[in-house]
Amino acid sequence: MLGSIDLKAVTAADVLAMVRCVEARGVLDVSRRLKQHVSQIYRFAIPQGWAERDPAEHLRDLPKAKSRVRHMARVGVDELPALVRAIDGHDGDETPRRRAPASSLRMRTPGFCQLSRRAPL
Repeated sequence: MLGSIDLKAVTAADVLAMVRCVEARGVLDVSRRLKQHVSQIYRFAIPQGWAERDPAEHLRDLPKAKSRVRHMARVGVDELPALVRAIDGHDGDETPRRRAPASSLRMRTPGFCQLSRRAPL
């Protein structure tokens, strides 16, 4: 914890240890915001004379990079009839079957949806 340490005594290693501790929990976004929060405190403290420099200033490149978000693959037009058949043949929850006709028409622009009709399977 840095809360009990004097602002002038906090080093870059202290801030880095705190950030790494949060990163170890797997919350990379929180670790980045934590480092930003420390810098905000020092941006206020330096003009007041409570500190002389920001210890988080040189830690800009050290936080771990965010993992890349992987979205579901897009369904092509040629694969759509098979997908609708699979949804219609689903034996589980009724929710996908009820939503299938409306969701299949939301793939394109609104003008395209108005002109398209659902082909018989």
